[in-house]
Amino acid sequence: MEIHRYMGDPEEKGWALGTIKDGLLKVSRLSEFNDPFEGMFSMPETISAAQMRQYVRAGREDPRVAFSPTLAEIKCSESEMTRGIKQRYPEIRRQRLVDLDRARDDLFLAASFSDTSQIDPTNEILLWSHYANSHRGVRLGFEINDRDARSYKLENVVYDSKRITIELAGDPDKNAKLLLKAYMRKSEAWSYEKELRLFLRLDRCESKIVAGKSLYFFRYPQAWISSVDFGAECPSNIKEPIIDFVRSSQRPIKLRQASYHESEFALVYDEIII
Repeated sequence: MEIHRYMGDPEEKGWALGTIKDGLLKVSRLSEFNDPFEGMFSMPETISAAQMRQYVRAGREDPRVAFSPTLAEIKCSESEMTRGIKQRYPEIRRQRLVDLDRARDDLFLAASFSDTSQIDPTNEILLWSHYANSHRGVRLGFEINDRDARSYKLENVVYDSKRITIELAGDPDKNAKLLLKAYMRKSEAWSYEKELRLFLRLDRCESKIVAGKSLYFFRYPQAWISSVDFGAECPSNIKEPIIDFVRSSQRPIKLRQASYHESEFALVYDEIII
């Protein structure tokens, strides 16, 4: 299955060409994505006495419980601990949300793609407008091979009206799985994107300084690139170097030029023969 990554290049510095030529895919921390709800989950606003006792007892045995490694080290009785949690639960809850949000950014990076086979023509126009510099950029087609899936995880985003809920006193393994689900859940408002995410660990990526800023890249197998579509407004100084590279490298990459349909709110793609 071919999936697509839309790329804008406002300063026209040849980012798409670099992605194809160098085999480096830019990846980002989830906090850098454009949705402020990225990876957010919820915790119940109250906790029962039974849950408090469960939290304390489990924490004595397994410091991973509720992501509180210091719980097992606190020297006080179970009843004193339970009373303290009852008094401080709102504060504990807020701090857990902050800590987990920070930990998420230190572990995972991601790149976004769209399954355009599931997108209607009107929404496709939105993706070009939002992510490809108002149709001046390009769309890269990828056929990701799962034979090297130890290095990454490709997941479909789930669209829902509710966030994932994690309980403070929940089983640590279950909570860890729920956290991963939170990374793949977004509001139904974004469903037009039909998004897939390539998740990678930070230590599997390469860091580079670009314009004074530290950016991360994943060195992907170059056979993944299967096509390049040029936006309807893509300028020749972005388009021609890519065409020249594909021609000279003789790589089996399909090239197409997008244009506006004559009567509908849709795009037409014409193959570029080289």
